[in-house]
Amino acid sequence: MSIKEHRKSAGLTQEEFSRLFEIPLDTVKNWDSGRRNPPEWAEKLIVEKLERIKEGNMKVDLTQEDVSKIMTALTVAKMGAKDDIMTAKSQEEKELRESTAKEWEDAQWEIGLKLGYYTEPEEAPHKDGAVDLMMELLKD
Repeated sequence: MSIKEHRKSAGLTQEEFSRLFEIPLDTVKNWDSGRRNPPEWAEKLIVEKLERIKEGNMKVDLTQEDVSKIMTALTVAKMGAKDDIMTAKSQEEKELRESTAKEWEDAQWEIGLKLGYYTEPEEAPHKDGAVDLMMELLKD
């Protein structure tokens, strides 16, 4: 299997692969197209790391900007779900929308902890913290 096939099976784009391995994007493109090949020793190390990524034993490093974008998207989704509650036409629909908003809130908290955006559970936003978090993220 080529590096390109290993990269794709690990779910990485050329850009992500380039950033993760600190290899120039043009070099990655040359490897993918077959115009050039990495040294055999380097290919072995790269393939081993890609296999670990594929198996889930290694986290792909995210930049602070990536984390902020993820957290902003979760905040927007949660706020949208909370706005939907206001337009519910029945109690059943309102309860369903409240449940969805709660799921978004829980997802934001869990993902924020996993990504290191929050270091302690107390830092995670609570029911009325979404707007404050959104403003904080947009400042960056």
